[in-house]
Amino acid sequence: MIVMAAGGIYVVENKAQPGVFSSIPEAMWWAVVTLTTVGYGDVTPVTNIGKLLGAVITILGVGLAALPAGILATGLANELSLRNQKLAQEFRNLLISNQIDYLNETKEIEKIRKRIGLSKEQTNEVIMQLIREKDLEEQEQQKKAFKYCPHCGEKLPEA
Repeated sequence: MIVMAAGGIYVVENKAQPGVFSSIPEAMWWAVVTLTTVGYGDVTPVTNIGKLLGAVITILGVGLAALPAGILATGLANELSLRNQKLAQEFRNLLISNQIDYLNETKEIEKIRKRIGLSKEQTNEVIMQLIREKDLEEQEQQKKAFKYCPHCGEKLPEA
């Protein structure tokens, strides 16, 4: 890309500025500065075609810089999300395996949270999810125990 940009600007600007764009290697300075969107301003095109080429190369430079940055940022965000999910699952498993009372054993929960490295927000989310699941499980058991209709919730007649 740099060589193509340097070659293009050399062809377009050499006659207008032979001292500045005297060779393709000399034009490479401009190409590198323009493609990386640094733009020192020490070497600039003066012809209309040169300015147009400079604009196109600047836009390409932004794309070349933005695309890898976006890919990298997405990859990092995905890794962070996966790590947080694993931590939350580990926290959840420890709470369940230790049979911790989610509402009363706050000190024990805090110890586990700190040991794993889970944030307070994530901890609260996991605990709320466990409480909701426990409530749903209890409701299901009550429906089965009292022989309620699973569709409408009405109590079934005694047999």
